[in-house]
Amino acid sequence: MSFLKRALLTAGLSAAFLGCQNYEMIHEKKLIDKGFTKEQAEVLTAVSLRQMLTDSVQEEDSISYKLNYGGITDEDILRAVSDIHDSLEETIEAGKILSNAKYFANTDFGANLEKQEKVFNYLEDTISKRVLHKKFETLSQNRWDYDSYDPFNIKEEDKYSIGMIFPFGQKEVTFDAEYVRVARKAGKLSNLDSIVEDLTEYYQYMEKVDNPDYPITDKNKKHIYKKRRTGMRILSYNLDNDQDMEADYVEVYRLDSKGKAESKPAIKIFKPNGAGSLEVVVADKDIEGSPGFGMPDMVEKYTNIAAGSDIYSAGNLVGFIFGEMSKDKTKPGFNDFNKIYIAKTGTVMAGKYDIKATGWESELPDYKSAGKDRMFSIHVKLTGTDEDKNRKIEWIAKKYSDLSRVLEFYKPTDRFKDKGYSSVSVTGKILSLVRTDGAVEQYDIGALIDYMPYRIDFDRNRQKRWVIVDQDGDKQHYEAKRETTWPSDVLPKR
Repeated sequence: MSFLKRALLTAGLSAAFLGCQNYEMIHEKKLIDKGFTKEQAEVLTAVSLRQMLTDSVQEEDSISYKLNYGGITDEDILRAVSDIHDSLEETIEAGKILSNAKYFANTDFGANLEKQEKVFNYLEDTISKRVLHKKFETLSQNRWDYDSYDPFNIKEEDKYSIGMIFPFGQKEVTFDAEYVRVARKAGKLSNLDSIVEDLTEYYQYMEKVDNPDYPITDKNKKHIYKKRRTGMRILSYNLDNDQDMEADYVEVYRLDSKGKAESKPAIKIFKPNGAGSLEVVVADKDIEGSPGFGMPDMVEKYTNIAAGSDIYSAGNLVGFIFGEMSKDKTKPGFNDFNKIYIAKTGTVMAGKYDIKATGWESELPDYKSAGKDRMFSIHVKLTGTDEDKNRKIEWIAKKYSDLSRVLEFYKPTDRFKDKGYSSVSVTGKILSLVRTDGAVEQYDIGALIDYMPYRIDFDRNRQKRWVIVDQDGDKQHYEAKRETTWPSDVLPKR
């Protein structure tokens, strides 16, 4: 059904814009080309149209069909539009080849293709923003986005008429969280006291660009490399004035060669529902002055982000907002040029992650031998604030009495990760969890946590403390490592 649905939608969009044949004729031809008879192709096309666009209604002695407006989703349309847009771009690119250039230049074919490419570029941009905004709202409200897993389970609010294929005149959508809007209106984002981390870095790298001489005077190099200097500024804000001054919101701005920031952030990181961890990431890869600037190209959920400097370990976020960068070892790569870092001592991680595939666990101090593994205290962090009555377990930590002040951070097991509690207390190795209805559940720590910590913090010396993280979550190695300033109190405040 996925093939039938995709083929029909693509054919319909092509017909609407390019004057091609209708759904049935194109799809029947596709099926005949695959070996079906004409009669079989006609039947299969009719059945697929019925299954894709209608719902069956059982009446007394018969079945009738009503139009299902949710039969085609935004994601379906976006995939089809993207396919056509890609094909148009490939054909236009082929027109630059010397043997084709004369035909493209002396007929209407090239001009018509470029006109259609602009139309589909607009469509792809507009529909993608609708899809991304729906995803942003889902992640911001911490809801399960079941559309991604069951394409036939269409939520009522996502149903629309076929006219939504042509999304002209849609109202502007914004990618912002309510708690950030309130803080911005109150002037907190312009208050220096709200900034808990301010990191500015400049980079020099070789940017891969089209070769203007190809293929006329240079027949070999389709792309060339140009030296470019740029940078970014990362700002992490505390907006709820809590005692531990943790980051509640992050903005990342691209900088030009003179250090001037763009007017809108390239990356924004939010907390879902304004509580819990920073995990809703919105990123815009378009530089200022180019089409699409100010509207995101990516919305994703990330974990293990405590402040803005964590974007270095969050996939390829930095590379995403700066575009494709050269990895040619014979040319300068993406190198630090200058760095300014401002942070409250011991509150924010300083520096980038160092990655080692075999892991950093061999550098751990000996804190578990000769019975030391039993010498620890337990600490728990719940999401939200003490006033909230439905809080989830964010992490459970074991704090060891070893001189290296080792902290092991654990995630709750699947049984407990989505349960809500109003408070928690610890007695020895027993945790007492107060449910939202007032009932108390008591568990040994072993029943609540995964068998392996996802993060371990420890002192390397009296100046530096290390953080090692199982970044990919495979529970094999702690492949990511970074240093932080040596704090007097190692336990994060709750």
